[in-house]
Amino acid sequence: MKKKKKKKNNNNNNNNNNTTKTTTTTKTTTTTKKKKKKKKKKKKKKKKKKKKKKKKKKKKKKKKKKKKKKKKKKKKKKKKKKKKKKKKKKKKKKTQTF
Repeated sequence: MKKKKKKKNNNNNNNNNNTTKTTTTTKTTTTTKKKKKKKKKKKKKKKKKKKKKKKKKKKKKKKKKKKKKKKKKKKKKKKKKKKKKKKKKKKKKKTQTF
């Protein structure tokens, strides 16, 4: 035999937890919200993967070669010697004497 399902109260239709129930007392009517029950979720423990540390390669610094500046040699100016012009002596023609 199948059991008959119980009919749900109209107050709490569709199992809606936000519905307000009215409680009647002798003097006043008050509405109270039904508190939602929080389900506790079981947390799965995650296995932590160990990260491999990568070794950083040290970059070798290249030494910069200093360029030697070449000193420019100053050219010495040669002094030109002035040639002295020799004065040619004019030879006197000798006259023949008889």
